[in-house]
Amino acid sequence: MFYKSIGVAFVGRIFEGLATDNLLHYNLSAIYISTTDKNQFPRLMGTSLALYMVGMSFSPTIAGLFSNFLTSFIMALCIFAASILYLALFVPVSSKTQPTDSLETENLNDTGSDNLGKGKTSLWLWRRRLLSIHRPLVDLYLERGAILPGVALLLYNTTQAYLFPALMVFTSLNFSFTGRQNGYLISIAAATSAIYLLGIFYVLPRLKNWLRGRAGSDSNDWPNNINVDASEITTPKLSNHDFVCAIISMGIQLFVLPCIYFTTDGWQVFPLVALLALGLAAPSFLKSYGVLQALDRSAAVASLAMMESIGGLLSAVVLGSWQAWRGEGSVFFAASALVAIALLAVLGSKLVKPRSI
Repeated sequence: MFYKSIGVAFVGRIFEGLATDNLLHYNLSAIYISTTDKNQFPRLMGTSLALYMVGMSFSPTIAGLFSNFLTSFIMALCIFAASILYLALFVPVSSKTQPTDSLETENLNDTGSDNLGKGKTSLWLWRRRLLSIHRPLVDLYLERGAILPGVALLLYNTTQAYLFPALMVFTSLNFSFTGRQNGYLISIAAATSAIYLLGIFYVLPRLKNWLRGRAGSDSNDWPNNINVDASEITTPKLSNHDFVCAIISMGIQLFVLPCIYFTTDGWQVFPLVALLALGLAAPSFLKSYGVLQALDRSAAVASLAMMESIGGLLSAVVLGSWQAWRGEGSVFFAASALVAIALLAVLGSKLVKPRSI
């Protein structure tokens, strides 16, 4: 029975990895980058992350209302089914056919000749596909302006992917938090991050317009108007907006993370988590900033997604090992150090000139 449970958990983890939120955000990025107005990419990214956080803020609280744990899984399956139905019925699918890779077709015809045979053709194709795995890293190397934002994204996601598991271990051991109380921490963090993102992308621009005496009118200042004339907005302006937002979000986490170690009562964790949540939006700003530094933005999306995924893979190894070695509270100092290095990488990116055309 024990080994059966381990096997089920292992298989569940595999499916969870295949449906991780990193893949979701990568697919959304690949869709958003194809928009006709390239300047809308940061806003679309931020809005989708905000909506994701809104849903995440409800899930722990709703799951805590059910006495039977199996009910939560049934409800999750129903939500997934509703999402798939929504995508199938309401999201249009482009009918355009993707252009085929002329080089691959040419080589396929060459290698498919009688003298080489089908076996060598199949072997060549598999080698080509395996070697293409590292392609996003090559693209990142070629885009000098996106290298340091990519490194910052890797380091920052190394912190974020293990932050809340480490936090829940800390609260359970030091303040005897129950699963419901830890669920409240997740809800508070997700709700705060969603409000922060929506405020940045929607409330703040309107507030700026009101302060300028133009309340109620549509402004040409991004990101208020989605139909803004692209000629009036330059990429450097968008890039600086994402740069500043990333610095603010990361700076807040840099100083708040060590404060968790010094908490003496359980209630003190809740306001600190609300402040930490402001940093959850940083990956969205980092990806937008990195993409806007690249000439090939589609390739940059894939490169930054790979860096983010590598950070998530390293997170449990790096911070989990540190927590086991130095204690549950010291992990917040290690996380703060990683955020500091990521912050320096973003600041240093301003000294790197993007590749010219």
